[in-house]
Amino acid sequence: MKFIEWTENEILQVPKIDEQHLGIVKLVNDIYPQLGKLDQVKEISYTDELVLELRTHFDTEEDMMKCSKYPGYISHKLEHDRFYHKVQKIHEKAKSGDPSITLELLNTLKTWLFNHLEINDRKCADFFLENGCE
Repeated sequence: MKFIEWTENEILQVPKIDEQHLGIVKLVNDIYPQLGKLDQVKEISYTDELVLELRTHFDTEEDMMKCSKYPGYISHKLEHDRFYHKVQKIHEKAKSGDPSITLELLNTLKTWLFNHLEINDRKCADFFLENGCE
């Protein structure tokens, strides 16, 4: 059972970003059915990987925004920073081994990902496609 259904509607046509989005979705979908079945160490390792993937993705987008001189860079980066810090705090709680906290992390990420994609990443991707730095 997939926790996040990813469709063609979410594809931005910027290969590097699309691949990273799909990687994040895959990690979330791999973690979800394991909640309550994994020992604490394995579960934390999965969420560690998710947090690392998220940081890598944000760094990639931010580098592309700087390269293309994206006019919304500062607000977009601030949104990344706020969300990343929120995810880190939830992740720290998840280290306690409580699967409900890990589920909170996955729910938070799912909601934010779709909202951020539609509101900010789509505009950003269109700008990249028009101005280079793909």
